[in-house]
Amino acid sequence: MLDAGYPATDICHALAGQPVQVLARLRSDRVFYAGPGPRAPGQRGAPRRHGQRFALTDEGTHHAPGVELAGASARYGKVRVRAWNGLHQALDRSGRWQDYPRDEQLLVVKGTVIQVTVERLPDGRKPPRDLWLWHCGPAEADAGLVDLLWKAYLRRFDQEHFHKFAKVYLGLDAARLTSAEATCHRPIYLGMDR
Repeated sequence: MLDAGYPATDICHALAGQPVQVLARLRSDRVFYAGPGPRAPGQRGAPRRHGQRFALTDEGTHHAPGVELAGASARYGKVRVRAWNGLHQALDRSGRWQDYPRDEQLLVVKGTVIQVTVERLPDGRKPPRDLWLWHCGPAEADAGLVDLLWKAYLRRFDQEHFHKFAKVYLGLDAARLTSAEATCHRPIYLGMDR
């Protein structure tokens, strides 16, 4: 699970074929594309790589979602989750893809875009903004997986706080071992007084 700003498309490409799933938060200014659809009879030129545009902030570009869930939460009030499978970003030869071989077409990395809309936030901030997530894995996301993914992403914050606690207060970032065998032969003192 990644926060916005991480190169989710790159990570999904690097992990393609592996039994892992990537879930990343998206900035709301992102734009995705559906597949190009079937080629029209008699169409000339190279086949299109991108179909319908899907801008997160422009509801007019959103086609019907493949998954739509609704429910109620004690913390968030009314919750609506929608997911669109098979979307991809249009990559260009700048930034992370500038060294991609010039004689090859840039990749199309498909995944699922998930939108989570809530009635309220636990701390009372108004108005709540939509949470946008990108999921990429070995299989397309169905309703059960989409429901699990958005809930798991919210639990990510608990994990981050635990890791911060372990590093800052328990000193686990200060542990320096010379070898893996060192863990078996002597006690480890993690920067705390003995």
